Amino acid sequence: MTRTLSQLWQRNRETIGLPEEVFVNEFADGSFNRLDDFTGMIWPFDVEEFNKSTQGEFTGVGIQIDTNDSGELLVVSPLEDTPAYKLGIKAGDVVTHINGKNAKGITINQAVKNITGPAGTTVRLTVRSPDGESKTYDIRREVIKVASVKGYQHRPGGGWDYFIDPAQKIAYVRLTNFTKTTEDELSAALREIERQGGRAMILDLRNNPGGLLPAATEVCDRFLSEGTIVFTRGEREMPGQPPIEARKGDEVALPVVVLVNQFSASASEIVSGALQDQKRALVVGERTFGKGSVQMLFPLANRSAALKLTTSHYYLPSGRNIHKEDNAQTWGVEPDLLVEMTTDQMRAAQQARQELEVLYDSRSAQQTASTGPTTQPGKDLLAADAQLSAAVLLLRLQLAGATL
Repeated sequence: MTRTLSQLWQRNRETIGLPEEVFVNEFADGSFNRLDDFTGMIWPFDVEEFNKSTQGEFTGVGIQIDTNDSGELLVVSPLEDTPAYKLGIKAGDVVTHINGKNAKGITINQAVKNITGPAGTTVRLTVRSPDGESKTYDIRREVIKVASVKGYQHRPGGGWDYFIDPAQKIAYVRLTNFTKTTEDELSAALREIERQGGRAMILDLRNNPGGLLPAATEVCDRFLSEGTIVFTRGEREMPGQPPIEARKGDEVALPVVVLVNQFSASASEIVSGALQDQKRALVVGERTFGKGSVQMLFPLANRSAALKLTTSHYYLPSGRNIHKEDNAQTWGVEPDLLVEMTTDQMRAAQQARQELEVLYDSRSAQQTASTGPTTQPGKDLLAADAQLSAAVLLLRLQLAGATL
């Protein structure tokens, strides 16, 4: 490869003269991407987003943003215990200016680039509340912890309500990805569910793209008392790893239903597949994505970039290879109960769930209580989400003594 690179480098200088960074980018992407769909370069401009998805943190002010119909930047929700939340920025506010520049019409990516930055630096945001009042904040950027574990709905002022069926004490926990903080977050959620007398639990892994293998095995450890979780077989002369076994004991004795769909990948498939193979949980939803390959990271250029190289494949306790190969008839994790949803149904369910996840401060919730609810009632989410509704029904039947 070194000889080929040298020849191409010389040929480029003698002919079209591409800038060095463009030449290196094209050569590396073209060389490594041909190996498989998941091998490739992580360039400096992608490193921060990659770290955010695996480390569970980023540097910013702590707001989720979207654009409204007028092209303005809308605050969907502040993140709990962040600079923006502490200053009083609320869901429904509009960011009109960033560092004095009009923010109307800019893209989400442009806004994120301008709002985020190194920890300790300051960004100036002008924010208009729904009543029309504008305020300008000089906000000091901090390292923001991104929660990978969520409950059924946010409590006003912070924290989660985990019970989707309070009468039957059926808890709901959603994992958005698998990061270095997922184990601690899940342990805290399970302690709260136990403290409140939880009797059954839904673990929602839909739309979860995966993440860190250790985080996935740690999640499995919370539900398995013994047995294999996953093992790997090497690729490209790389050795596989011994089977990873459950080691901490079954900390959750509740009946469990795991929700998956076609966007549940990698670590999500390890968790759902292991719990299914070990007869620990029922899996409901749609066949998962089928990413069973393992990538190792090789840092380059003083860790400003990295090579992500496929070195092995995951296998479930039963020996199933979840990876979707060309022309494969089976792949991923097939649910015990197939419940299909259309794109419109998934969109409606996502919207109902997002409304329940908005973080309101206690004062706003008290003010809104006199005029109407701050969130959609739970029955709206169940009506919109057929897969979630099926999971609740299965657990109600189990709690009533039915054999499933």
